[in-house]
Amino acid sequence: MNTIKEVLRLKYLSKLSNRKIELLGISSKSAISNYTRRFEKSGLSIDEVLKMREEEFCELFYSKPKSK
Repeated sequence: MNTIKEVLRLKYLSKLSNRKIELLGISSKSAISNYTRRFEKSGLSIDEVLKMREEEFCELFYSKPKSK
């Protein structure tokens, strides 16, 4: 969970690219893309996501994506 929050913080608050985040050794580009896609689909602000309780956060990022 902390890894995902760190990725989102770097991406949206520090304005780093997926490649730069990957080079920091935090996560792979594909995982970063997955996290950012789920975040963007949520419609929540970065502050809301970073302040989420663990169970809400896990539901958003660890549940299977809903089929269309």
